[in-house]
Amino acid sequence: MSNELLDPVSDESAAQEDPQQPGLWYRFRRSNTLIISVVFVALGLEVALSTTLEPILPCLLLEGDTGQDCRAVDSGQANVTLPTINYAGDGGIIIGIKNVVEVFAKPLCGIVIDRFGHRRPLLFGSIITVFATLGFAFLSGMPMLMLSRSLQGLGCSLTTVAGIAMLAEVYTDDNERSKAMAKAFGGYAVGVMFGFPFGSFTYQFFGKEMPFLILAFINVLDAIFRVIIVAPEKLVQPSSLGAWKDYKELLTDPYLILGFGYTIMYTLGIGASLAIVSPWILEEQLARVWEIGGVFLVAAILQLGAQFIYGLVARKQWWWMFAALGLLFNAAGYIWYPFSSSVWEDIGPQGLIYIGYGFANTVIAPIMGDLVEIRHRSEYGQVYGLTSGFYSLGFITGTVGAGVLVSLTSFDWVCLGIAIITVLYCCTCVFFRNPQRKNIDPLDTDISKLVNNLGMNDYGANHFD
Repeated sequence: MSNELLDPVSDESAAQEDPQQPGLWYRFRRSNTLIISVVFVALGLEVALSTTLEPILPCLLLEGDTGQDCRAVDSGQANVTLPTINYAGDGGIIIGIKNVVEVFAKPLCGIVIDRFGHRRPLLFGSIITVFATLGFAFLSGMPMLMLSRSLQGLGCSLTTVAGIAMLAEVYTDDNERSKAMAKAFGGYAVGVMFGFPFGSFTYQFFGKEMPFLILAFINVLDAIFRVIIVAPEKLVQPSSLGAWKDYKELLTDPYLILGFGYTIMYTLGIGASLAIVSPWILEEQLARVWEIGGVFLVAAILQLGAQFIYGLVARKQWWWMFAALGLLFNAAGYIWYPFSSSVWEDIGPQGLIYIGYGFANTVIAPIMGDLVEIRHRSEYGQVYGLTSGFYSLGFITGTVGAGVLVSLTSFDWVCLGIAIITVLYCCTCVFFRNPQRKNIDPLDTDISKLVNNLGMNDYGANHFD
């Protein structure tokens, strides 16, 4: 069994200040608001880069293959002939390779964060993401776009796991942790709302480089805040059998297995909607592209509202209820979709799917953090690394699986199937209501008691380095 040691973050300039009368800069660097803001922006940028890329990816592939500018079609040049792009093949590979990288990278990032802390992974993740963003701006052709997308997956893996682990370590109270994560995860919804219109508009009027240059600049600003932030870091000494033994313990815990399965279920639902809804609306309802963007924009606003509501009323005893509601809203959206007859009616089912995603994506993080505390050592990096890996696995399963099944059956049957398995898995949420505690290494328990007696668990009241 490994031992946990609280390793204070060193800062020479802060050490010279009077701890009884800390200055403004001292308080700012240790502000919980700054920590939430950094994670909020990091998660928002992760999603914004993907949602900026997706609507203009066919044009990037076209320019790389032929050198032609597909904006000429919209400018009324009828004599421009555009070759057919295998977007379903090439574009799907480029979109999906990020999640493939994350499936393997996120669990490994969890080991790195538990051993070395979250500050350096946060910074390195930002640097890698900047290079990936610049790659989209200046590189062309499918191989280079795949390389940039893979780098994005690696950078996002470091950023996501480190950011969530940092929140779990800073907020030790369950209810406060839940509210903090609800606020930080709002970055996902903002990224969706921002990315789709931003990518289309800036590409149309300023060219392919501009949207990615702006995102790279925002990433650099976020990296500066990641450098100055100071938060407590909980480092884990390697066990005699290494991190793989720790992963085996986590992967064989029945409660954590239910949590990993829950993560796959709600990400499968959101991934399937991204894969099959847009083509269905285009083919069956003859909608315009901007109308589809409007549907997803309204749905993202509803998701942000759901996460805001959860943050206001979140209590530990209600976590399992919000987890169940997340899956039920998701299932209701898929049941409704086949009966929708116009593009604006699609706001209803898509809104339900995104509301469910907002509840599920926000509540699973505090649930997993609580489970690893009461049943294992508080190795947040590893458990959130695994959870994020299963998130990517569920997304891949939803996008690829739903696309294949639609071609073999129909849109209606795929929606019904997703709704059925989602409702069935919803029944397992009752096990999150009162999970059984597990005996932990006595040495770990003694250290935990010592920390509590010293009053070091309340980070908000005891600003320590």
